[in-house]
Amino acid sequence: MREFKFRAWHKTLKIMFDVDMINLCHNEVVLVAINEEQLKLLKKIHKRKLIEYDNNKLITSLDTIELMQFTGMIDENGQDVYEGDIVKYFEYDEGLEELVNLGVGEVYFDDNYECNFTIKGEEPNSLGRYILKVVGNIYENPELIGEGNVPYREDNN
Repeated sequence: MREFKFRAWHKTLKIMFDVDMINLCHNEVVLVAINEEQLKLLKKIHKRKLIEYDNNKLITSLDTIELMQFTGMIDENGQDVYEGDIVKYFEYDEGLEELVNLGVGEVYFDDNYECNFTIKGEEPNSLGRYILKVVGNIYENPELIGEGNVPYREDNN
């Protein structure tokens, strides 16, 4: 069975957080600082009374974040793949006996096709067919995708 977990991009703070809890009844989410830099920032902002903060957790409205779900996939380096991630995707070519770089694309949840994750611009339900390498995400590294989130292909340059 696939593990359900989330991460969130805080729209105002411009920081990616792990999600500890989602409370739909109160329209709240509890975010977790994932490194010392985030923890220091949360403490600094809390002193100015701008956020509700407890230990290493930030309690905020669902309206202040972009929520991203874990796809259940792990990339070639052991990193979790989330919707909103930008991935290089490869395919093994048996004739050449090597990996072929197919491009760079955004992972997204495609609810039009069996509610599966896929890579924008590729066939529905395509994520599981490729070897993946997370290279960033659409919030912190939008330049990796190009205009309009069109998949980048090295042979198009």
